[in-house]
Amino acid sequence: RARPTRRHTAMRAATRTFDVREDARARATSTSTTSTSTKRVTFVRHAEGYHNLKAALTFDTTYNSSLNFDARLTPNGEAQCRALAATRGVYDDCDLVVTSSMTRCVQTSLLSFPTLTRASRDAVPFVANENLRETANYWCDRRRATEELVREFGDRVDFSACPEKDELWERYERIAGAPDEWTTHRESRDLFYVANRCRAFFEWLERRPERRI
Repeated sequence: RARPTRRHTAMRAATRTFDVREDARARATSTSTTSTSTKRVTFVRHAEGYHNLKAALTFDTTYNSSLNFDARLTPNGEAQCRALAATRGVYDDCDLVVTSSMTRCVQTSLLSFPTLTRASRDAVPFVANENLRETANYWCDRRRATEELVREFGDRVDFSACPEKDELWERYERIAGAPDEWTTHRESRDLFYVANRCRAFFEWLERRPERRI
């Protein structure tokens, strides 16, 4: 997804109901559409990461610093997750949590939904999906190897569909060069590819049996 800004003040959650079947457009104008044809998908932005800080003592203030590689949540970001966890409503009955494979996003999913995290893996799966990643532009958009992510989060999050290496970043490094050679947008200049990633995610979601995500 393209990000209009990286200014991060608080997490924002938006509930949208999507019909993810291939014939959605045709059925959108049909009077025969039933509630069983839809899935409720709630999107939550990741909490504050170190790359979001404008003035930091130990981290560079630019997103293109290697210090912000796969940036983690700040203490304030963790507090934002706890605040979200204290709310009640749309999240309580989810039967699937999908997260980007970026560390800050995995942390957000696990810290924000503790009741779902404590459920069995079969009852409420937490699944990492590469196509939910932010646009790959800067050092902070580059992730760790899947093996490292599994060591830290694999007891609760399924990374089996993620490639071992960061293939998304490698694609744009082949095109544009290393971060010190190309310091502006990469994938955000390739919106057709971003749209394909989004389409692939919804096609994957269509095949999942869960209806409250």
